[in-house]
Amino acid sequence: MTLYDSNQVRLTQHVLIYLTFILTTFGIFGNILVIIIFYSPKFHKQSTHLYLSTLALSDVCFLIINLFEDTFRNLDTLYNSHLGFLDRSTQFICIAAQYIRNSTRLSSSWIIVSFTIERLIAVYYPLKRKIICRRKEARYLLFGIFVMTLCFNINVPFHYGLIHTDNNSTSSPTVCDVLQKYRPIYMRFAIATMISVYLIPFLIIGFGNMLIIIRLSRSKQLLNNMDKNPEPNGLESVGGTSLRYNDSILSGSNNYEHSALLNKSHLTLEESVPPHNQVLSNKHQTFQTHLKGGTQRKITLTLLLVSWSFLLLNTPYCILWLLNYIHKFENENLKTLKELTELLMLTNFCINFILYCLSGKLFRAHLKYLFRC
Repeated sequence: MTLYDSNQVRLTQHVLIYLTFILTTFGIFGNILVIIIFYSPKFHKQSTHLYLSTLALSDVCFLIINLFEDTFRNLDTLYNSHLGFLDRSTQFICIAAQYIRNSTRLSSSWIIVSFTIERLIAVYYPLKRKIICRRKEARYLLFGIFVMTLCFNINVPFHYGLIHTDNNSTSSPTVCDVLQKYRPIYMRFAIATMISVYLIPFLIIGFGNMLIIIRLSRSKQLLNNMDKNPEPNGLESVGGTSLRYNDSILSGSNNYEHSALLNKSHLTLEESVPPHNQVLSNKHQTFQTHLKGGTQRKITLTLLLVSWSFLLLNTPYCILWLLNYIHKFENENLKTLKELTELLMLTNFCINFILYCLSGKLFRAHLKYLFRC
């Protein structure tokens, strides 16, 4: 390697380390703000916000461990800064940190799978959403995910520990890593992790999002057609039943009143026009339905943004990891590219705060209230 190449490698390392540090720090504070906002009383009604707050909690745990394990360790290597607390900790802390890191990475993926499925149910079965998609069921599901991730990573306490950088000296510096005797079989667990954390969630989330988008597109087209071809006056006086029902499909609204309103749409035109106060009541119902529908559409948009960002930011990392595995992690160019894609993968744990700010008016309002002078 020439001096120029060596300088280029060192420059790349510096850039990656500082970008990782900035990104991780931003992600930690961003996710803490998300947790504070989504645990406020305004967001207690929707099971969706329980999923998102739990996702933020999982992400912030992963980022804190990653800060100590990777970022501070790299700073130690470059500057001998002694920030690598994890490498100089006890055996118990090392194992606990690795257990939390692996478990939270898996749980974050499956939380996204969970609310993708919930939103799929809300869009296709809007009248049953209030029964199926409740906070109580969400708590049970999240607890199940938590138990599953702990069981799946049961190998971590046995495979990880503090190892000396110099095998011939017990006084040499230690590193929290996979124990030497378990490295030959550890790759099998790494493959299982890639499948459970990325491959299976990719398939479920991608397929679920496509179904949601197809349903929303068809419902949107139906609403546009109804706007161009309005119903007879007799049916309009009932309060725009068909419009409100289709709007509930579009948004995933959880109103039972749509069922009764739909039955009203079959009234014959021979019936008299409703009294003035009934017309006003129907208009009020229509207005309330559209308000709730608008809220549900925004929630659907937010969840689609979160799930698609998960797919887009993690796909390059998975591809490069697979290529490195095929080349037995010996190709330096592929290893460098993999480090770059790790930055994208890390972004997935940090970007949700920005997505909520972009897509949620209520979230932005609470954020401003939180930082009010």
